[in-house]
Amino acid sequence: MVKICIDPGHSGPFEPGAYAGGVAEADINLMVAKKLGLLLTDCGYEVIYTREGDIDNDELLWRAELANQQQANLFVSIHCNAADSEEARGFEIYHYPGAIEGGRLADSINRAFMAFPYTLERGVKKAYFTVLAETNMPAILIELAFLSSEFDRQILTTAIFQTMMALIITSGIHGYLVL
Repeated sequence: MVKICIDPGHSGPFEPGAYAGGVAEADINLMVAKKLGLLLTDCGYEVIYTREGDIDNDELLWRAELANQQQANLFVSIHCNAADSEEARGFEIYHYPGAIEGGRLADSINRAFMAFPYTLERGVKKAYFTVLAETNMPAILIELAFLSSEFDRQILTTAIFQTMMALIITSGIHGYLVL
């Protein structure tokens, strides 16, 4: 059985993530992650989470170590973006530079996102994020939308948008796994 580690990014007082308009990134990440986990479980995948509530740990390495210890087959970190400009909108997906399978997973999920007309596609990018660098399996980090954009923030807080994000990510993961 394929085991997928879902990482709802940020949490707690030491690593709260972005905050705008009364909305905390850590909360959105967790809501989308839980919806994603339910969908993946319904599809027959085994799901583990790096967190299922608030935590007080500002270290990032433990997230990758947990996925490695649990011998996950995929690692998916869920985030919301923020920028100085309210004009910045859309989603982007990161993988570790040179990680071929991480790149394939990111491309598959990016294709699934592009079929959803709500948002701007900012592309697949490479980054040296700890959670991507220290995992032993294909790993991606998804920035769903920008909390700093009033438009993105309003849709990020709706259950229907969160469910759509989870469905899109599930579709992209499934597409990656069956190819």
